[in-house]
Amino acid sequence: MNVYIKAQESVCLVHPEIKIKDIMSLYCTDKDLEQKIKNQSVYHFIGNHDQRKCFSVLMLVEVIKQVDKTLDVINLGAEDFIVYYKRKQEESKIFHYGKIVFVILVAFFGASFSIMTYNTDVGIEELFYNVYEMIMGQAPDGPNILHISYPTNFLIILLHLVRQLLKNLQILFFCPFLNFTSIRYMLKKL
Repeated sequence: MNVYIKAQESVCLVHPEIKIKDIMSLYCTDKDLEQKIKNQSVYHFIGNHDQRKCFSVLMLVEVIKQVDKTLDVINLGAEDFIVYYKRKQEESKIFHYGKIVFVILVAFFGASFSIMTYNTDVGIEELFYNVYEMIMGQAPDGPNILHISYPTNFLIILLHLVRQLLKNLQILFFCPFLNFTSIRYMLKKL
């Protein structure tokens, strides 16, 4: 009897117990056997911290063959894949609504800033002086807080983007037996 499997290249789970049904699609003409295979345990993450593990489809074929040695397993998906375990994090409602208010304020002031720079013909220096004078009631004498915060925010955003890029590229070094299809898939996610 044939069993068709198709593993996803990357799976994120919030429970430490990995079963075949969590990481791949599976088809078999015998539905009882299919359910039995899908409920087979593959791995259990130990500890209460975020983890990841690389798997090969060959290991899953071994697990499937433990159910019935006469099965012919046909792989239609990735040969190697990564499973991420991330703890379920409960966030408070205050923090959740705080993030919503923050995004609303950033959108409001970002739009205001864009409109003001457009009206001043993208004269950001002049805009900083006008905003400072409007808020403080007097003309600035030299660079002010706006001159410092503007490039600082760009630096913070740039460092965050670089950190995310390096975090995503770390996956490539973590699992050396990934094939080129998996690497292309991960680079597309960047």
